[in-house]
Amino acid sequence: MLRKLTSTDEPERLILLCDPSVWEAQLLEARRLVDEDLEPVGEGDFMDVLLSAIRATTGPGSEMTMSLSAVRLAGGELLDKILEGEEKENAAERLNKALAEEDIRLCLAYVRAQAAAAAYRESSDPSDLLNSEPEGATHVIIKAPTKEQLRRFERGFRPRPRLGEMYYNRAGDVARKAARRSDDAGEAFSEFIAGLDEASQSAIDDYENWVFDRDCDLFALAVHEVEGFPLFREGDRYPVAEFLNYCVEAEATITEAARHIRTLCSLGKSERSLGRSSHGSRGSADKQRTTLQTAGAVLNAPAINLEPNSPD
Repeated sequence: MLRKLTSTDEPERLILLCDPSVWEAQLLEARRLVDEDLEPVGEGDFMDVLLSAIRATTGPGSEMTMSLSAVRLAGGELLDKILEGEEKENAAERLNKALAEEDIRLCLAYVRAQAAAAAYRESSDPSDLLNSEPEGATHVIIKAPTKEQLRRFERGFRPRPRLGEMYYNRAGDVARKAARRSDDAGEAFSEFIAGLDEASQSAIDDYENWVFDRDCDLFALAVHEVEGFPLFREGDRYPVAEFLNYCVEAEATITEAARHIRTLCSLGKSERSLGRSSHGSRGSADKQRTTLQTAGAVLNAPAINLEPNSPD
């Protein structure tokens, strides 16, 4: 069955995973959900009281793990004074078990948050996130072009560096094979490029610059506002060169926003998105770039004066 493109003329208000507040909110919500699913059963003894006190004072997350590690390292003397014999051995075993359980919960929460982030990157639907309204998150107001406008934009941009694209895609294939073997995909990708001659590496640089310049142009075309930055559209374009000077993580922001713009053009808004109040297919290399992306900072830094990578 063919899918119907569902879209509106209203701008879409999206958050970005390269904003640290967004990613941290997903981790916290994932941890809360994991704790609900894996509620510990206490035994009511001394160790249960101790572990409950640590959880109450530190909360979930890495602080809990560090506290348990500190208790395990420094708690030998405490256990020697309070407990004896088999009871002391059982208490130490319980402490090690609690630390292992906390590590497992952190891993489960991270996987859950990553799964939600991956779904959001593919759908551009904030309801796919575990927390779609994180406190302090920066919102980007996007009015995506129509599919025909996007098609004309892609065809009208300067010629694609085909040689660099070929080498880049080969590096992506190597990275994906490494990931299937549970090896480090990023390391495999870098090693492949490092093994190429200087001319081939230069061709890859040309292609990456072309991809980013194209994203900048699309960002300028479709973005109406990045909240928190005193920049306004000039005519029919957002001042992307000035944004590069104002935002510390401007490149990550532009790359992620460009992906959302293409997704909104290709898929439109989902039924869930249409139920919310609105404010207002990338190439294989682009997909590889966003697949390896996790989280970073979006920070307002008006004092930074960098040379902008404005599109040609």
